[in-house]
Amino acid sequence: MISTNSDQIINEWNRVVAGIEEGSEVASLDESIQENDEIARHWRASPFAVGKSKITWADEDVGCTTCCRSCFTGKKSVVLQFSGLICGKLPVGRVGNLIVLKQSTEAVLDDEQQKIGERPRLQCVLGPYWPMMAFITIPGLVLFSFSTCYMHQLWNNTWQFVILLLVNLIAIVSLLMTACSDPGVLYRHTELPPGHTTESTNWIWSDQALTYRPPDARFDPETGVVVADFDHTCPWTGTAIGENNILWFRFFVPFAFISLITNMVILVWPD
Repeated sequence: MISTNSDQIINEWNRVVAGIEEGSEVASLDESIQENDEIARHWRASPFAVGKSKITWADEDVGCTTCCRSCFTGKKSVVLQFSGLICGKLPVGRVGNLIVLKQSTEAVLDDEQQKIGERPRLQCVLGPYWPMMAFITIPGLVLFSFSTCYMHQLWNNTWQFVILLLVNLIAIVSLLMTACSDPGVLYRHTELPPGHTTESTNWIWSDQALTYRPPDARFDPETGVVVADFDHTCPWTGTAIGENNILWFRFFVPFAFISLITNMVILVWPD
């Protein structure tokens, strides 16, 4: 066993030396440590309960060629790579694996309702699976209904056209509200909230996000954040479903189903 490990170390060292002699770029240990320290500092300084991730979307940009290769080989990292390819060139922020399109600030109050500081507040975000929502879910709803209208010229049949239009409008609006709302990202609590003690609390420590969390909150590895009242991650909406967007999600699911049934009924029974 010792001999095998020694041979592996020697072979690895020879490979590195050969790479240097050929002029290839080999990252130094100091640079790697410095990069990891910077990511760790950013992770710990975040006001949100997030997992450890790269700092900006530009850091995920590996180029179009590598992204396409990851797509064809089925690598899970292609989701973040595609977001990095697009969002790395846009003025958007990042919280975990969420794309922050708009945020504001809100006051932080003490027990006496006195302002003691400010913190960011997420207003419009997209989840990591936004391409599926943008290129599959929405086009699927729109194109299916448009095909139905075109094949049977529903604009000549007012009541069918109005019903189909209304159902699809509700489905798409509820989908966008689900996809673009803050799902309920928890703020980081490095200490237990007032009134809680280690002996009498139901809050749980999360190692992934370095925070205490209530029992109904969960760390979602897909979005890289702790979500209050976490239900699941829905690829069709592109994001996590939690406390702040589950109501819109409950509108989207039945109306998407009603849209599908309505289209099928009209196709079978156009008159």
